[in-house]
Amino acid sequence: MTLRDWWREHKHDLRTVITVEPLTFLFTISLFLTFPASQALYIQKLCLAKYKDDVICNNLSAYHVQQDYVQTETSRFFLYSISVDTLLAMGSALFMGSWGDKINRKIPMILPITGQILANVNYFINSFNPDWPVPMLLISPVFAGTMGGFATYLLSVFSYVSVVSQGAKERIIRLSITEGILQLGAAVALVISGPLVERLGFSVTFGVSVASATLSLLYTVFWIRDPAVKTKNTGDEGEEKKRSLCSKLFDCSHIIESVKCYFKVRKGYRRFVLWSCLVIFMVIMVTLGGSFDISLLFLRYSIPNWTLTLYGIYTGLKNALQMLGLLVILPLFKRFLALEDTSLVIIGQVSSVLGQVLLAFSNTVWMVMLVPFAGMLSGLSSAALRSIVAKMVGPDEQGKAFAFLGCAQALSILMASLIFNNLYPATLHFLPGLSYLICALFTVAVMALTIVMRCYMPVEETTNTQDDQTLDKSALVMGIEETEQYMA
Repeated sequence: MTLRDWWREHKHDLRTVITVEPLTFLFTISLFLTFPASQALYIQKLCLAKYKDDVICNNLSAYHVQQDYVQTETSRFFLYSISVDTLLAMGSALFMGSWGDKINRKIPMILPITGQILANVNYFINSFNPDWPVPMLLISPVFAGTMGGFATYLLSVFSYVSVVSQGAKERIIRLSITEGILQLGAAVALVISGPLVERLGFSVTFGVSVASATLSLLYTVFWIRDPAVKTKNTGDEGEEKKRSLCSKLFDCSHIIESVKCYFKVRKGYRRFVLWSCLVIFMVIMVTLGGSFDISLLFLRYSIPNWTLTLYGIYTGLKNALQMLGLLVILPLFKRFLALEDTSLVIIGQVSSVLGQVLLAFSNTVWMVMLVPFAGMLSGLSSAALRSIVAKMVGPDEQGKAFAFLGCAQALSILMASLIFNNLYPATLHFLPGLSYLICALFTVAVMALTIVMRCYMPVEETTNTQDDQTLDKSALVMGIEETEQYMA
């Protein structure tokens, strides 16, 4: 089916054409507006709590002793925040992941959005009360994590797209579009967050974030359809109906099945490849999470007159270029160079190392702005790893494999916070960029593991096939072929 045929089939009902894309854009804007603004709010409240002087806190870079204290304390409190959010989100996601399959697919979308709204309301109230204790800010990650957090949101959105899509090609194209919109929303939010905070203040920034999340909630409730839940005919329907809603919601069987997916004996070296992908993916997430956690602190300390506006430009440029790498450069590599997935992983790792090393030694604004260009291909690693995982398991194990991978991602973010929010303050005085050099070292280590994994890849997964029904075909290559047919 070409894009033209698909449009003719679906144009009578826009709710089958436009599904989670606007929701993803609005929620991502809310989430990525909150992150830098909340970090800046921690800095302000910690400074005022310690020194009670607006002159010092508004020009902290001119007071080195005070800046060192605030940097260290902010890193510590942000570690608490991320730890609370991640631990609660991991527990919630393990249960919410199966709710969509068994009860209602809109529930795992609605709850994380609700948590995001409540978290921003707490930040909003705290911005009007600078004399409140700093731990009051930790109420926000409690709200967000308990309601599932970003991990549950991604799980729910991508599973919804997979269910409502008709056929493999439509599913792949929809997933690619959703992932691209995710990057676009992050880029837009990070660009505008700095000017919003500096020119209009914290209250307006968190107010905009609440408004964006509220719009996404209303969109989910009134526009998104809940597809019919398909259940196997096992003869136990009567017993299932007798179960209480609570017992259905907190059924742990899906957790066991997800774990078994990585331990079962598989043909050839598939299990080794699966575990290698898991380790590589976790290390990549640790380096990404750790570098992002300390980025604002590092840049404010190392770059004279660094502002939130510059930070927004830097992070927005970084996300935009990574989106370009995923949506343009990756399909070109696959289309014209026929690169294997392991080659894409290595290219992404090399790009990541270049960006990390350059950032570690950056001491001017222009050097920092070169970092996104050096690391623009780093996103290829995670995309290619997901592709490899999909090939190593059967069609009926896709959800289980990615659920376990999602939990590993959440755990990696927590590990990153524990490592780098303690490492950065300890190395602040003699080499502030040491954390980024360690990230580069970790990446080089898993690059070696990638090369070993490449040697044990099953033969059938290392060749490109022209069969439209196989999982070996790249998502973005399929998208290109569909576009070519449409343009013909």
